[in-house]
Amino acid sequence: MPAGARRLPGLNPVSFETLTLDDSTAQGLNSTSRTGSVILFSVEGGGVHMRDDGTDPTNSTGVVFGVGSAPYFYSGDLGAVRFCRQGASGTSTVHLIAYRQPGD
Repeated sequence: MPAGARRLPGLNPVSFETLTLDDSTAQGLNSTSRTGSVILFSVEGGGVHMRDDGTDPTNSTGVVFGVGSAPYFYSGDLGAVRFCRQGASGTSTVHLIAYRQPGD
């Protein structure tokens, strides 16, 4: 764990994952990350669109998450989470850590 980093209290880390979004194809989380119940994620390169209803976002639909903000926290059905880059060109990267609650 990097110097100064802290674990989220009461949550156990499951995986670290990087999604590289360089075309219009939406991506979901890998099978290990989907076993968690919470993700903490950040965005680099360009904004992303996210949907959590199992439907693929497009480069112009879905909830927008921007670059340079504090990490985002999401709790829900991680199997339904999908990301797509914002805009028609460029590359966006989503870095995430999946967590689960003790006993899950």
